[in-house]
Amino acid sequence: MKYFYLAILLIIINIPTLKAQWLPTTGSVYSCNAIFFPDTNTGYAVGVALVKSIDGGNTWNSLSIAAGEEDESIWFEDDTKGIVVGGNSGNPVVKSTINGGINWKDITSPFIKTKANELFFLNMDTGIVVGDSGSISSTYNGGNTWNNIAYGGNENLNDLYFLTDSIGLVVGNKGTLYKTFDGGNNWTLISIQTIANLNSIHFVNHFIGYIAADSGYIFETIDAGQSWQILNSTTQENLNAIHFTNLDTGFCVGNNGAILKTINGGITWLKQNSGTAQKLNCTYAKWATLAVAAGENGTILKTTNGGELNTNIEVPLNSTILFHKEGNFLIIKSTTNISPIQLNIFDASGKLMLSSTIKNPNYYSLDLNSLTISTGIYTINIVGNNFIEYAKYFIEK
Repeated sequence: MKYFYLAILLIIINIPTLKAQWLPTTGSVYSCNAIFFPDTNTGYAVGVALVKSIDGGNTWNSLSIAAGEEDESIWFEDDTKGIVVGGNSGNPVVKSTINGGINWKDITSPFIKTKANELFFLNMDTGIVVGDSGSISSTYNGGNTWNNIAYGGNENLNDLYFLTDSIGLVVGNKGTLYKTFDGGNNWTLISIQTIANLNSIHFVNHFIGYIAADSGYIFETIDAGQSWQILNSTTQENLNAIHFTNLDTGFCVGNNGAILKTINGGITWLKQNSGTAQKLNCTYAKWATLAVAAGENGTILKTTNGGELNTNIEVPLNSTILFHKEGNFLIIKSTTNISPIQLNIFDASGKLMLSSTIKNPNYYSLDLNSLTISTGIYTINIVGNNFIEYAKYFIEK
């Protein structure tokens, strides 16, 4: 059975101007390192302090956690049960709550010897924490006991993401990238074309993922992290966090108030006006109607018009061509009488998989089942007399 995901884009003619509006929220005066929403109303942000929102991120109120403590990451299983990590090299911190952050229990282990930078929990029992000096620790009982994992790395680790219970990746400074196939017990070094600090990693499914890095680098994988390619981010700012709402739409934030958005799976990234010059450390964009970015000096921004594309309706590629999906068919239609067009399909490496002249572009359908292709991202190139358009889609077999 095949599942088809379609991303519509304009990247040569008439690049769309994104009009997402980022507005400051109220209630927070503290620098923020991480943010998490277990549902559309409830959000938590951590940094120098812990703040909570119960109105979708419009207002934030402080919760007591520990004076003088700086936390780096937070995760909640639901709106009441969660975990935070942070501290410093001499005093790492891992804490859990079961009542929405009102009270916290210290579950730090002597095995965690350095500052904890990020966590990834599959549930309240099973999770991994990574930190400075290459530290990786795992727990299978909610933090009652921890295992220190030796793998040979010593660079600071900044983020991690698990695709399944067994397969995960961790990123760190100086181009550090490792992958595990056994739940984190063993890690394999993965090559990536940079020595820049890798700051954030996020996957939209079991194959497609993204990394945000210093110097404006954004990387994409379509094979579950085995290989990575550089994307054009349109910035040289250090990028600190990346998050996708779906296969098409993602946000990336960084220094000097940088906010980038893609609506075509990372092919193009457009700069957005954040209204701030503060360093942005984190973003959360799980829902198309809610995206939040946060950073230094109490900066927490929110937008409610993320501009998610509905791939089940027709979207104009230009004034004359419409493109959409119906079941397992790709449909191209012309709204006016135009000359024949050329349809080309390329795989992720740029290899031409199909080239066809469409003599009657008033209506053309392509059966995706007829293509001899493997799972991956493919680019459709539509060439007319006075336009060139692209569409990008993912096929999972």
